[in-house]
Amino acid sequence: MRLRLPLILIPVLAAGLAACAGSRPPLTATPNGYTVAIDDDVDELAKATEKAQIHCAQYSRAARLDTIGEIDGKRIASFSCTSN
Repeated sequence: MRLRLPLILIPVLAAGLAACAGSRPPLTATPNGYTVAIDDDVDELAKATEKAQIHCAQYSRAARLDTIGEIDGKRIASFSCTSN
């Protein structure tokens, strides 16, 4: 017995998988900060900033970009969660 997916579900599933592939888990995520590896472009930094803002908001804090550096060949963006 073969399972057939309705054609409408194929693009939906593909989009969902693409979204998962594009998002990276944070290297650290604590009430005091958020650190993530990013690609070397402005869009990646903007996405990381948005994720840091969402993360820090859980603790009623604001995200502040502290540093952008490189560790083991990976570009790293580090944010502090500061009091509003």
